[in-house]
Amino acid sequence: MQVFYPRKVVRFFSGVFLLSCLIQSCTTRDVDTNSMQVNAALTGANERPTPVATAATGTVTGTYFNITNQLTFTANWVGLSAAPIAMHFHGPATADQTAPPVVGITNFPANPTASLTQTITLTDAQEQQLMAGQWYFNIHTPNNPPGEIRGQVVVAP
Repeated sequence: MQVFYPRKVVRFFSGVFLLSCLIQSCTTRDVDTNSMQVNAALTGANERPTPVATAATGTVTGTYFNITNQLTFTANWVGLSAAPIAMHFHGPATADQTAPPVVGITNFPANPTASLTQTITLTDAQEQQLMAGQWYFNIHTPNNPPGEIRGQVVVAP
């Protein structure tokens, strides 16, 4: 006759369950590793090659999702000398360099003070530039066609 030991069975399956939880936690990628925070502080002093004397300021904040190559961002600006005529992400460039636009922003409010939220999809090359800190955001106005306020994009986990 076989003797049934419920405690041994419970301990065995508890151990199997704990071991499977441990293995699962080690192999599952955390959602946070799939996204990075993006920030830029926009000022006229950041404009290159010639800083702009303006009281205008702005910010760009957002999240870059590396699985989909999508950047969702919000740009805010306050006190531009006139309504913006263009805005772009530029690159590749350091904070002391200029570069051509790599992503143009469309459908932005034509107001000296406003904000917008958009999602853009990056190429692999653009992703590499963004991650290397080689992008900046620039808002252009009729009074400052090369750009009135600019900020280097910083990416952090």
